[in-house]
Amino acid sequence: LLVSWPQPLPKPYSGAVRLARSADGLRFDAPITVHKDKAEITHRFETMLAMPDNRVLLAWIDKRDGVAAKEAKKPYRGAGIYAAMSSDGGKTFAPEFKLADHSCECCRLASTLDRDGQPLLMWRHVFEPNERDHALVTLSPEGKVQSFQRATFERWKLDGCPHHGPSLVV
Repeated sequence: LLVSWPQPLPKPYSGAVRLARSADGLRFDAPITVHKDKAEITHRFETMLAMPDNRVLLAWIDKRDGVAAKEAKKPYRGAGIYAAMSSDGGKTFAPEFKLADHSCECCRLASTLDRDGQPLLMWRHVFEPNERDHALVTLSPEGKVQSFQRATFERWKLDGCPHHGPSLVV
């Protein structure tokens, strides 16, 4: 049994992605922070996939690139999407990796497995110049981005976020 949640941190809108694992469904191991980045920023709105081969993928919205861009006085739309993969059923996670830049900052992510058992992720993305439509990513067995495509074409231009992302099922 795996449970993930965002642990609130002292700064507003900041959080850490946490995971607790129960091998027997009765007792949980001590929770772990899934990502190595310890900055007090947004690491929130996670989604989790458990795959048949004992791999676990956790993905979340992450503000580290937006913070770095702001410090460098460079433009950056929204936030990044990061993920981490476990190959031992959620006991440990490899270092996180970036799936995409420029997601909406607080719309929930959706995830499922495709017919071949590979992860699909979907979120509200901020396409240039400022259109918030959904993006769909297919990952390889190793968790690398195989394809990135715009999935909706509503051309929604709003400097805000409805907090409600897409749903996704195969």
